[in-house]
Parts: sequence; C-alpha cells; structure tokens
Amino acid sequence: SIAWRRRYLSYNKRFFRDWKMILKNYLTKEQNEARKKIEEVAKECGLDFFKTHFFMLDFDQFNRVIANSGFPVRYNHWKFGMEYNQLNKQLGHGFGRVYELVINNNPAIAYVSDTIVPVHQRTIMAHVFAHVDFFKNNYAFKETNKNMINVMANHANTINKYIKTVGEEKVEKFIDACLSLENLIDSESVRIKRRHDKACEEEDNCENDPNCASCQGCSSGCEEKDKKISTGEEFRMKTKYPYMDDFINTPEFLESQRKKIQDEKPKKKTNPPEPERDVLLFILENSEKLTKWQKDVLSIIRDESYYFNPIGVTKIMNEGWASYWHDYMMTEKGLAEDDGIVEYAISNAGILRTNKTRINPYQLGIELFRDIKDRWDKGKHGNEYENEKNFQRRKKWNTQEGKGLEKIFEVRKTRNDLEFIREFMTDDFIRERMLYTFKLDPKDEWYKIANKDPAHVRNIFLNQLTNFGEPVIKVLDGNYRNGKELLLMHSFEGRILDVIKTRKTLENLFTLWGRTVYIHSKKSNGNPILHAFNGLEHKTLEAKNK
Repeated sequence: SIAWRRRYLSYNKRFFRDWKMILKNYLTKEQNEARKKIEEVAKECGLDFFKTHFFMLDFDQFNRVIANSGFPVRYNHWKFGMEYNQLNKQLGHGFGRVYELVINNNPAIAYVSDTIVPVHQRTIMAHVFAHVDFFKNNYAFKETNKNMINVMANHANTINKYIKTVGEEKVEKFIDACLSLENLIDSESVRIKRRHDKACEEEDNCENDPNCASCQGCSSGCEEKDKKISTGEEFRMKTKYPYMDDFINTPEFLESQRKKIQDEKPKKKTNPPEPERDVLLFILENSEKLTKWQKDVLSIIRDESYYFNPIGVTKIMNEGWASYWHDYMMTEKGLAEDDGIVEYAISNAGILRTNKTRINPYQLGIELFRDIKDRWDKGKHGNEYENEKNFQRRKKWNTQEGKGLEKIFEVRKTRNDLEFIREFMTDDFIRERMLYTFKLDPKDEWYKIANKDPAHVRNIFLNQLTNFGEPVIKVLDGNYRNGKELLLMHSFEGRILDVIKTRKTLENLFTLWGRTVYIHSKKSNGNPILHAFNGLEHKTLEAKNK
C-alpha cells in the first residue's frame, strides 16, 4: 500500500541524515592497535588486499547500513526502509546474527558490530582482510568498479533529480518494475564474452552504414545497388551493338537473374543475431517506449545489478576463504590469545554449524578449501590417485607434494561457486562429511536421509547455484511476428516456470517494452508453451519447439 511505502521511505531518508554521525565511529586506540597487528599477520599469510577502513556501529546503525548494502548514499526507495524494518525485527528477536559487512571498494569499507567482545572483533578483522583479498584477486570482481561508493552517490543524485522533475510516484513505480527484473542480466559475462561489435559484416545487412566498405562511406551506396538489382541494371549484359540488347537482355533473362540474386541473398539477421542473455541491455538498446529518464534509471539498476552479481556467484568461496584465514590467523598465528581461545572456539563453532535444510556457505566453503589444501599437499589428485580403488591405500596416500597453499590461492583467483563445487566437491568429500539429501518424515517429524548418491547430491548443489536457482531467460527476437513484439526464451532444464511469477515478469517487461511480450518455455511433459501479455490480458498458447 501507499502508506507502508511512505513509512519505509521515511526510514531510508532518516538513514541519510544520520550518515555523517556513523562515519565518526572510528576504532578506539586499542582496536586500532589490534587492527595493525592483524593486518601484518594477514600480509605474512600471503593475503593481498586494498587499504581497509573499519567503522564500529551500534545495533540500529548496523541494521541501517546492512539495509543500504553498506553504501553511504543510495537513491530514495521504500525497499531500503523495508529491509531495515525487517532486520530490526529479525535480529532484535535473536533470529540470526550479523557481525560485519564489507564493501568491495578501493579503499575497502568494513562495518563491525560494537556489541561483540574484543576476541570476536579480532576474528572479524581477520575475516574482513581475507574478504578484501578475495575482492581484489578473484576473476569475477575484475570488472567491478572499485569507486562504487561515489558511483552509487551519482546514481542517487540522478534518480533524485528525476523524482523532482518527473514526480516521485512515477519514478518509484518505474524503479519497482526495474528492480523486479534486475536479475535479467548475463551473470556469466565476465567469464564468457558473447557480444560482438555492431560493425557491418555483410554488404546486404549494412543498413547504409557510412562505415561500411561496400558503401564506400556513402550513405546512398546500398540504396543505389538495391535499385540496380530491382531494375535489372546490376546484371544486364553488355553488348557491342545496341540493337542486340533486346535480344540478349530479354525481360525473362533479367527476371531470372534478379530472382537468382534474391534467392542467394542471405536472409536479414534477426535482432538479436543470437539469443541475448542480457535482457536489460537489449531493452535499453531497442525499446521504443522508454524515455531518456527511464533509460537512465534502467541503466542505473542494471549497473548496480552487475556490481552485486559477483558477490552472489562466489558466496560459498568468498565466505569459505574468509573463514579459512580468520581461523588460521586466530589459532595458528595466535591472534585469539590465551584468554580468548575458548570464547573464539565457541563462537566459531556456531558460525560453522551444519544445517540439514540449507547450505551454510561458511562451513561448506572452509571445508572445501581445507580439503583442497590437504589433497594437493599429499598429491591426492590426478589419474594415478583416481584409479586407485583400494580404500586403505587411498586413505594413506601421501606423495609429499606440498602444493596445497599454492593451489588454494590459485582456486581463489580463478573459480566461482559453480566451478568450485563441480570440480572440488568430490565423491570422497561428500561421503566423509555425510553431505546427503534429507527429507522431513511426517510420521515422527524428523529429518531422514533421502539420498546418499554423491552425483545426486552434487547436482542438487549445482542446480541451486546455476543462475542462483532462477530460470535462465534470453531474448530470442525483438521483432517477433514482424510487429516489434518481444519474444523471450526460457532455457528449459526440467523445471517449469512459476505461472504467477511469470505473469508478473511479463507485466513489468511490458512496462519497459511497450508491446506484447512472450516467453517461450515448456510444460512438465516437455511440450512447448508460449506465455504472453499484451498490456490488457495474459494468454497461454501452444508453441513450436525452438
């Protein structure tokens, strides 16, 4: 309703007013001394990170920062206030704990809860330095803007300007539509370059491009050639005597040559030339409905979505890496100190506890990194090891290879969660840690093992991680049925689309496109289906396979 939107928006505006006060929450002298020591130890361990600023925040300030994704200035929108309100209730009643938040920026910004004891603060600082090392070195963050704090502020200024000139309600509703589609980007774009330059590749598709070699820089070049083809001049045979022309270049001959040229002429490329994963980019470049201010707002939402995307695709690795190093520094390097080791052990056990209903990225990530280090230290990889079937020999296998540390740094740099799980969650790893699938038995209301097969368990993880478990949607045609309608394709992998969510998505896409929008998918039996929305009503149509 309008009332709760206004209330949440007021929370967000109040956050901005209090931000200067939050920035004054520097470390105490004792905390700063601890930070310096931890920073030295982290560098000795081989971690390579940006300069990092720490701020200690109370409960309310911390919740506001989390709701705002840690950025000092964001555009005004009710969703930030709603998240703050939910965090206050959730954390205030003891459902979950959040100790830190780190911003991928240069310099990095880290917020730490001031409600924790000194040994926990040292743990968090060690954890933070490992996070920043990951931000700086992992491939997925290579293209992210390291000055995002200022970029976010510029985004806020742009949107707030449009709120004043266009109207708050109009801008807010448009942002709502954009935010509901913010995941329709190419989450693999850092790893896979799909787009090609739009330079003219074929004479017949140059569309009078002044840079086209066939047009020789003349905007009328292709026009002239098309005219010659249509009249037959392009393939009229030259004759020595004019009177022979009527006998050689007969109407039948010219028509047959013209038809031959047309038949051989390659079909005009569709737009896009191949399925486009970045739906928002395609809409930005091709929508005839969007005004300048709407394109600016959509571009902002898309840019911010790309900034946050690497955090999502490396969640397990990032938290596992940070947990691995904070544990190593607190125990092996003695940062917990004698008077804090018990308190640290209790707290760390809580962070790394297992859960039968969902993935704990801290626990899974640290276990995988530990396993990788152990395997490469002992040479427990490669064909010789994999071909060994004797359980006892595999268990005692140790070639003294000693390359575990080198390997985990390489993995930290070159993998994302999907590759991390696919490559390093081995059958042995799954069996040793009993990573089985469970289901709730309705008779005794207790979780029981449903499947122990390592391949099945691994596929469960991979399905949850592929596109964050959401359907992969691509643009198939921006001129569907020759009516400038938008045709999207769902990459069907056995899971059908949720009808309610699909219809809401179509409505918001229609807001951005302005004409009928279709999504091609499949039913549970594999038969093709077409979901459509024309601005007035939804339709479900039978379709052909794509």
